[in-house]
Amino acid sequence: MQHIGRVALPFCHVRLSAKKPKSEAYPATLLTLGDHLRARRLDLGLFQKQVADEIGVDETSVYNLESNRIEPVVRLIPRIHRFIGYCPYEPAPPITEWLKLIRHGMGFSQESIARAIGVNESTWKGWEAGRRQPSVKYRGYIVEFLASLNGSTLGV
Repeated sequence: MQHIGRVALPFCHVRLSAKKPKSEAYPATLLTLGDHLRARRLDLGLFQKQVADEIGVDETSVYNLESNRIEPVVRLIPRIHRFIGYCPYEPAPPITEWLKLIRHGMGFSQESIARAIGVNESTWKGWEAGRRQPSVKYRGYIVEFLASLNGSTLGV
């Protein structure tokens, strides 16, 4: 038997590829408008000065926005949305939809949840139908009740 040295298999052409990892400066989660701004700037490979020129502020403002040290003034928000290409916030559902979702998701009837909150069933039905809004006091009761069920704090 003849020994052949180390020869790569001529029919095995493997090419490995992977996405380049994101920079450490890239936000871990996109929670604030500043996080979205930084992510978009890094995706485009731009400097803060270039973004500042585009949205009409100085470089320090972009730095402070991206660092979440400041919130943008209202007049800048549309410019930032145009730069990032979308509005990062979804509007909160109306309280009527929120109440229905919570009640259905937890398997309560209107009668049983109304009793648990301390109101009559017609009051709860009025809230869900949008004929009335729960007062701050009753919103607090709803939050307390839901938190007691799942051990968390929810905002209404």
